Amino acid sequence: MKTMLTVLPLFIILSYLFLYLPSSADMSNQYVENGFVVNIAPEYRDIICPVFNNGELETGVAEIDWLIGKYGIYRFEREFPASERYSNTSVDLSGYYIVEFSPLHRLEDVINDFSSCQCIEHVERIGVCPVFAIYPDDPLFSEQWYLDSESYVDIDAPEGWIYEHGDASPIIAIIDTGVDYRHPDLINSIWINDGEVPDNGVDDDKNGYVDDIIGWDFVHGVRGDRYEDCFIEDNDPMDWYGHGTLVAGVASATTDNGVGVSGVGWGARIMVLRAGWGWGPYGFVRMDFCARAIFYAVNMGACVVNCSWSSSNSGGISAAVSYAVSKGVVVVVAVGNTGDEYSHYLASRGDTFCVAGSDMNGRRAIFSSYGSNVDVSAPAFSIMSTYRRYLGEHIYVSRSGTSMSAPQVSGLCALIKAQNPSLGGKAIMWVVHNSTKPMIGDEEWEKGLMGSGIISVENALCNEMLSSECANREIPTEVGVVKILSVSPSPSDDYIDVMFSSPCGVLSADIFDISGRKVLKRVFNVSGGEGEFSILLDNFNSGVYVLRLSDGIASDTMRFICIK
Repeated sequence: MKTMLTVLPLFIILSYLFLYLPSSADMSNQYVENGFVVNIAPEYRDIICPVFNNGELETGVAEIDWLIGKYGIYRFEREFPASERYSNTSVDLSGYYIVEFSPLHRLEDVINDFSSCQCIEHVERIGVCPVFAIYPDDPLFSEQWYLDSESYVDIDAPEGWIYEHGDASPIIAIIDTGVDYRHPDLINSIWINDGEVPDNGVDDDKNGYVDDIIGWDFVHGVRGDRYEDCFIEDNDPMDWYGHGTLVAGVASATTDNGVGVSGVGWGARIMVLRAGWGWGPYGFVRMDFCARAIFYAVNMGACVVNCSWSSSNSGGISAAVSYAVSKGVVVVVAVGNTGDEYSHYLASRGDTFCVAGSDMNGRRAIFSSYGSNVDVSAPAFSIMSTYRRYLGEHIYVSRSGTSMSAPQVSGLCALIKAQNPSLGGKAIMWVVHNSTKPMIGDEEWEKGLMGSGIISVENALCNEMLSSECANREIPTEVGVVKILSVSPSPSDDYIDVMFSSPCGVLSADIFDISGRKVLKRVFNVSGGEGEFSILLDNFNSGVYVLRLSDGIASDTMRFICIK
């Protein structure tokens, strides 16, 4: 299904081979050495028009054309093609261009000259970052414990599927190392671009991509393993490294088909966008590839974008994510596997949905990163999913890592969208955040560093009060801190009084028993500042309970004791 986009001069093709890629496993602070991104100043955006004239690249802007000759620039093209078609947003992407130049010159010299140009608003380097590691488990588990188990530490998927499953309208964009779209447990879950006629060499839907039937392969000009397609971008986003196929299977492997595993987002379709590749034991993504993939996903109808990789603020990724958020798309981000308090760029923005990893005891997985930026947690240990070997064998393996946690959240977001099509991204995140289960006994969770808790498909989909409340409410715009000031008396046998402080908006009060089972929920409006409410304990048994108060942005917890 591969289609070459253009026939390039030999010197350009050879230049692609020299795009720098560090060999270090820690790529979070590394950058492409002969490429960067520029944002053209607004007054020049209608003037600039890059073309090859008698083999010479020209843009129509004199100071840029002079730099093209000085530095042997062979690529100057739109990062977000056809962005004018999608201009009904506050985020303008029409000025972003990708620049690549002869490796004979120093990146700093070229960037400095471009930064001094009157026609350039700003310049961004292009980060090269790792996909988060996935750790092999042996022997493989014979069942997907994280979907359903006798303990409370699973995500309650079968119980939730009673309320919503099988809807093919939500689209999950998997931006990763590609997806094995021929895998028998994925082939029927792959999104198809109905606006494109297969293999006719024409951009039928005018989105800037020719024959993009199931997505796009943005990877080009990098060094990878011998089987990796790293030369020129094309319409074949096949996965060789395997990471993206694992992620896709967790999010939405075909369910109830008598084959293999079940995906959380039962019925949701997978848009395949390749922005990463493998080199030895490591997988990588490039920020400009990811930025373009996000732009593509939003414009082609994805409601969720899954990002199971590290990131840096480079290559246009900031503008692309802002664009996605402005369009109501949920950007789900894995927090990472450093085992300590850590936050990469996308995980720390505040408008993405950051996911940490839990283990089989309902506590932080030992390798999971954590921090105040985390929104929710999901199982990360021994997650069975689809996989592809280099030679094309379609198999199933069990792996661990927060890369496996994020697609569970993506699948749940798709189910919520199917159940409530009118919900926007902020409301969907609010539902997920406020339907989690507590991680009682986990030190980081009790400090507010693992988000609101472990996601629950059942709680998110069966709670009519949550769904109707979300569908008709305004998401709080005033950012503040929710704080439980006191719970008294404790111990108590008949009631508790709760003193709290919070910004204005809707508050959700949840009470959990010591096993993590939710025993009570209340939702009410507050005007801001300090407040008080009471809860009767008539139907409570003796024991220790946890009260959680949340406005969907911030939350706080406090224990109390009931004695009958």
